[in-house]
Amino acid sequence: MLMLMLAIVLASTFKRLPVSYSFANSAFKGGTRSHRKESLSLSLAKEEKSTFGIFPGKDFKPSTIFVLGGPGSGKGTQCEILSKKLGYVHLSAGELLRKERLSGSKDGALLDEYLKEGKIVPVEISLNLLTKAMIESGGERFLIDGFPRNSDNLNGWKQLIGHSVEVSGVIYLDCPEEVLIERILSRGEKSGRSDDNLSSAKKRIQTFNSSTLPIIHHFQECGLLLRVDGSRDIEAVTKSCAVEIEKAMAKEVISLTSTLISLALRGDKDSYNKLCMEGSIGIGGNSLPADSPLEVEQFCAEERSVESVLLSDVNVRFAGEKVAIMSYIRDEKQGQRFHETRVWFSDQGKWRL
Repeated sequence: MLMLMLAIVLASTFKRLPVSYSFANSAFKGGTRSHRKESLSLSLAKEEKSTFGIFPGKDFKPSTIFVLGGPGSGKGTQCEILSKKLGYVHLSAGELLRKERLSGSKDGALLDEYLKEGKIVPVEISLNLLTKAMIESGGERFLIDGFPRNSDNLNGWKQLIGHSVEVSGVIYLDCPEEVLIERILSRGEKSGRSDDNLSSAKKRIQTFNSSTLPIIHHFQECGLLLRVDGSRDIEAVTKSCAVEIEKAMAKEVISLTSTLISLALRGDKDSYNKLCMEGSIGIGGNSLPADSPLEVEQFCAEERSVESVLLSDVNVRFAGEKVAIMSYIRDEKQGQRFHETRVWFSDQGKWRL
């Protein structure tokens, strides 16, 4: 069975359409999805090959969604479920620190003191552990829970990692203090964690309110915050998180499609193929070559001497949980217009065409 990786439908007689951007937000009602529309246009041109800091050799920024909330809000539980459901790599700042604490390293004793007191550990330690885990995972899409926890964390991220990774959204699991304490004490009966007790819980909640809530407000001002009521049962919270995350997923697909077109314009076969699933097949119309998606795109571009394009009427919709379909109108300076559709698949922390 052939899988359609790239569909290019040529049409030179399109009417002028309004510029819009819409994406499904996974609100299923009667078997349908509701859509939100925003104005969007993308201007793309040939670019020189670039790399992004801690991810050498990549022509695009891997994406990250931060998941924040008070202790016991369900960050780890939700990330574990959502990473499998939506194809992300889950990294827990807290778990990485706890593993380092038990590793016998020179930072172990220091971490033990910080975690028992409910304090936020030095940003250098957290960032080193996160960076190492991101690289070793081989992924390009991350759910990071429990980070950034304060302004020091945020500033450290911006200075050391921010230029290498795109933050596409921030989930905030909003949960009342009494629910957090009840969950922590209940978890402490099973977890064996030294910080799952009433005294540490109150200290951690106090630290969260004084240090992390200002960061959450910062992300809200940046238009990145995706607030979810975390006091409900696990299934209800997961459903709401998935609705919010799909908005961030649409941004990821648009960014990757933009990168893909830029790679085609400059004829970078190796980089282009890295974004395609192994054995992917390009399907062309009007007697176009069909050996690979890139060959179809290069043929079209060379025939028309294309060096830049404008994308408009962009629409991203989702078929299931790991398939994104992006369609748009492609305008070229020669006055020609084309409708293109690309199908992206999410697997093992990556989108692939």
